Amino acid sequence: MKKHTCVAFLILCFPFAVFAQEAVKILLSDPDYFTDVSTFELKPGLSDGLYAVYKDSLFLTPVCSGRIENGNKSGTWTWFHENGLKLREIPYLNGSINGTLISYYPTGEVSAMTEFADGVKNGSMTRWYKTGEVCLEAHYLNGYPSGTWKFLTTEGDLAREENY
Repeated sequence: MKKHTCVAFLILCFPFAVFAQEAVKILLSDPDYFTDVSTFELKPGLSDGLYAVYKDSLFLTPVCSGRIENGNKSGTWTWFHENGLKLREIPYLNGSINGTLISYYPTGEVSAMTEFADGVKNGSMTRWYKTGEVCLEAHYLNGYPSGTWKFLTTEGDLAREENY
């Protein structure tokens, strides 16, 4: 019975072990991976897999992490504040930002959400004060401001509107 239990355990767990992948650890200063360190632009043609970029040689201070597929950023890339909390989450599809980019304050609260399509702002954008009150409700159409933008006070009252 023990032998059959062991075999069943291995059969069930083996597929997960095969797909478990550790991220490639990269130093932010490594010229082999970046075309421009100031903009964190990765070189084209990197191998598919998970990547984690660190600020220090001990790999203690993360800068960002995400996946490369077919040589392009894919899925959600997460960027980090100096304190280790999320700075922003950027959804990629075939190397372009696609979906809702979420930015965070260093304390962990959401500071902004902006919709993108094919690397261009396209859709709603909302920004919040650190207190959690909405600061700005806006809209973009093909990268340009569109519609009525509402600027709000820290109390949630309308401060002004701008039409585009």
